[in-house]
Amino acid sequence: MSLNTSPHAAPVRRPAPEPERPLTARQVEILVWVQEGKTAWEIGLILGLSGRSVDSHLRRIYRKLDVGTRMQAVLRAQRLGVLEPPP
Repeated sequence: MSLNTSPHAAPVRRPAPEPERPLTARQVEILVWVQEGKTAWEIGLILGLSGRSVDSHLRRIYRKLDVGTRMQAVLRAQRLGVLEPPP
């Protein structure tokens, strides 16, 4: 068996890891609003939280989903079936 070590070989795509701990209902709720394009401040107004609390939730979401941005968090949550993609 030979391995293709050519620099032109297609990268191996691995499935996204499942989060060790599922997202809380509040974290999913925040991701729904992130998916709608709301800022942390706007989400805070909608949910009755401070923008800093929303940012704290987002940091926890990023850790759980092993991502670094809002867009990556939304896409990963959609792939995991946590969020429905918008119509």
